[in-house]
Amino acid sequence: MRSRLKPLSLAAACVLVYLGVVEIGVRTFVDDGMQYDLEMWKYAKTLKRISEDPEIGHEHRPGTAAHLMGVDVSINATGQRDRAFDSPKPEGTVRILMLGDSLTFGWGVPQEQTVAKRLEARLNAGDRSVRYEVVNAGVGNYNAGMSSRWMRARGMALEPDFVVFNFSFNDAEITPRRGGGGLAEWSYAWIYFAGRFGEVARRVGGGHDWQAYYSGLYDDESEGWRDAREQIRLLAEFCEERSLPLALVNYPELHRLDPYPLAEVSNEVRELSRSLGLPYLDLLDSVRSEEPETLWVTPGDPHPNAHADDLMAEAIFRFLGGGERLVALAPTGGE
Repeated sequence: MRSRLKPLSLAAACVLVYLGVVEIGVRTFVDDGMQYDLEMWKYAKTLKRISEDPEIGHEHRPGTAAHLMGVDVSINATGQRDRAFDSPKPEGTVRILMLGDSLTFGWGVPQEQTVAKRLEARLNAGDRSVRYEVVNAGVGNYNAGMSSRWMRARGMALEPDFVVFNFSFNDAEITPRRGGGGLAEWSYAWIYFAGRFGEVARRVGGGHDWQAYYSGLYDDESEGWRDAREQIRLLAEFCEERSLPLALVNYPELHRLDPYPLAEVSNEVRELSRSLGLPYLDLLDSVRSEEPETLWVTPGDPHPNAHADDLMAEAIFRFLGGGERLVALAPTGGE
């Protein structure tokens, strides 16, 4: 019996040593701080937690910080990637709440160069009697339903005067549920090679490409799209009951811009906004003339970079009339 166990023990020890070498190798030579899969994993482990509200899913962990995708990220005491905001809100302040996912959060973009902070700077430029505060409430991996539920449960504590729902092309996905335990909780190598395996499988195994995947989210029978429509409708009712202006801004997918392959998705979102009577802005025109790769965080990560965020913030600024629309609509604006 001992003679049989000895080779098995030796083999197991060799496997463990090999796995250890691979793990050290990935951490030492592969993890350069710009690997999308690894950085998103670090983001989830370091800056997020499971929400007490299962309908929200996950949320930021207040008071945390990390260096992710080449930039510093800090979460304030109320769970936003932003500075602290005074409560009660200072007199003469118009506060805009930006709901959304990683595009609003500003994945891979320094905080002051995100859409929210660039918009804030533009609104406050010049001699004005009103001070604008733009709160970045974007959370990575949120969908439309999660943003809506978070706003209705938590958002009013931030005392907004105006809400911008930043709709992303993947907002019709099903609410993600975080798995627990196993190598995925601590192994860099597991996350890295799982990502590479999935990429290869999609290319050679007949998996759908990104265009087919995103278009498929908006089928009439899609559970995620049904939930997204319902949750945006509930948010519109919630805001209307509180005389809180709500606008919907649609963000494009940046792989290809002209011709834009997800035009039908944009049409669906525009029609939803029209049916609810919401002011609507499509950001495609703000970036359509650009080469797509010049708008990406990295060649393998088509999240909007600082240049894209600058163009989009300018479009939202014009959409808001340079602030005049906010002063007219916000209950406390400019009074």
